[in-house]
Amino acid sequence: MATNDFKVISLGGCATAPAMVFRTEASATVIKAGEPLLVGGTGTNYATLPADAKILISEANFIGTASTDSTNTASADGTVAVTMALPGMVWACKALLASTINTDAKLLGVLNDNVYIDLASSTFTIDVANSSLAVLARSALLAATL
Repeated sequence: MATNDFKVISLGGCATAPAMVFRTEASATVIKAGEPLLVGGTGTNYATLPADAKILISEANFIGTASTDSTNTASADGTVAVTMALPGMVWACKALLASTINTDAKLLGVLNDNVYIDLASSTFTIDVANSSLAVLARSALLAATL
């Protein structure tokens, strides 16, 4: 995974981004700062990385992005600091294919929309081509940028 895949670009009226420390499960993939996180794992008590092709922001268990690398190992639980997601926050992430978002019109097509997260490589990106399939009741607060 890569550092700073996701970034907060607007705090939605907050003076600072709220932060909280979550536990990370032993033997789970180490989380890098800037990666999106869900609450899950054994007993849903841990911060976890989302799977490929998730509609991330619309998930009820989306908690925000890692603000530190996690400290878990193969044999021991660890912790990770999380920049918590709040209503009104806007997040930025690169698109899977630059050609799907290389004009203002294309960007406006996914701005503040539900989007699919791609993790086919070692970097989280937005799969803009599949995001139009995401018709959900909740609004997402994610801005896709180059």
